Amino acid sequence: MVNHGLIPMSRQSILNFSQAVRRALHIADTERFVDVVRILEHIIPTLYPDFTLEVLAKREMGEDHGLTYPKRHLILLREDVYEGACHGKGRDRFTVAHEMGHLLMHEDIDPRYARREDGVEIPRYLDPEWQSDAFAGYFLMSPKAIVGLDARQVAAACGVSPEAARVQLSVIKK
Repeated sequence: MVNHGLIPMSRQSILNFSQAVRRALHIADTERFVDVVRILEHIIPTLYPDFTLEVLAKREMGEDHGLTYPKRHLILLREDVYEGACHGKGRDRFTVAHEMGHLLMHEDIDPRYARREDGVEIPRYLDPEWQSDAFAGYFLMSPKAIVGLDARQVAAACGVSPEAARVQLSVIKK
């Protein structure tokens, strides 16, 4: 299998990276609600002066909720997803964090390989989509912030969907 720049990352390394990003942004491990829209609009441009965020109509993006081109420091978000994130919709906030994960972790990856191609199965630890999902989960729901909470409480406190909360709780219990 050709690597295509894919970087192996364990769940632990992604947790460590998400915690480092939180620290760099002065977000405590115990802080529950992370304002990803503010980070995307105001913090990311200070990290990458050439950063561009484009919000595009659904007809332009189709089924894609977001796309990231890390080498170009470009994130594309579908308009309804961006607006949903601005209004606190959990699934859309997760999408924003997921795309930020690509930007921060995958600068050397060809975006064509960020998705599974027909007949090509990428092992999870190499899969940039899995890695960005794991980053978004840890970034939005730090284990120290959600300890002792149930999925409903995590969803409400962290501004994520109930499904994302259930997945994250199952991950940290392992």
